[in-house]
Amino acid sequence: MEEIVALFNELGMQSVLDQGFVRDIPEEIAEFLHTNEALDLKKIGEFVAHTSPENRAAYVAYPNYGESDLLEALRILLASFSLPGEAQSIDRIMEAFATHYYELSVPGGPFANVDACYILCFSLIMLICAE
Repeated sequence: MEEIVALFNELGMQSVLDQGFVRDIPEEIAEFLHTNEALDLKKIGEFVAHTSPENRAAYVAYPNYGESDLLEALRILLASFSLPGEAQSIDRIMEAFATHYYELSVPGGPFANVDACYILCFSLIMLICAE
C-alpha cells in the first residue's frame, strides 16, 4: 500500500488508475481516497475539483453524514481533503456536495431546492476562508 500512496502523492490519481491499483469506478476511487490517511490532502482536493462529475459525486457521497446538519456535514467533507484555491474548483465541489446533501434531506427539510442548499454551502465556504 505504501507504493500506491507514494505514487498518488507524487503523480496523482491518474497514475494509480493507469497502474491498475484502483479500478476506474467512481465508488472505488472514492473509497481509496477516503480510506488512505497517508494520501496528500492537497492532491485529493485537486483531483476532486478536476475529475469527472461522477467521480466528484461519489467522493462527496462517500462519508456517512448521518443526521448531521449542513455545517457539520461540510466539516466532515472538508476534513478529508484540502480545498483548492480557485473559486471555480470550489464551486464544482460545493455543487456536488449540495446536490448530495439536498438529496439526503427529508422532504420538507430546510431547503426549498438544491440551489438554496448550494448557495448556503458556497457562502459558508467563503466565510470560512475569509477568517
